[in-house]
Amino acid sequence: MDRIKKVTIIGANGSMGSGIAGIFASFGDAKVNSVSRTKQKSQSAIEKIKKSVRSDAIENNLWVCDYGYLENILKETDVVIEAVAEDYDIKSSILNVISHYIDDRIIIESITSMNYR
Repeated sequence: MDRIKKVTIIGANGSMGSGIAGIFASFGDAKVNSVSRTKQKSQSAIEKIKKSVRSDAIENNLWVCDYGYLENILKETDVVIEAVAEDYDIKSSILNVISHYIDDRIIIESITSMNYR
């Protein structure tokens, strides 16, 4: 991979997801897809990110998305970061969706503090 052009944060409205989205939006010129269950939650996340980073300039790098966009977004994503709620069923469902788009060009990260036994 030459460089990261598109990043997708699934669960961008949570503390971890919004923080990660803010970092990617602040550095470089990557497009950051902020994905939440609803567009309203993603928009709220972007407002939170702008306050945290203290810059409106990053707004040009942040895109409001909901789960309905995942199929199209994941086809063009270089990095996908799963940061959804700490619930096994939710994480399992999202990781199942992501798994259909795994190939040698995509980097997939999962943020979790849960102990799955």
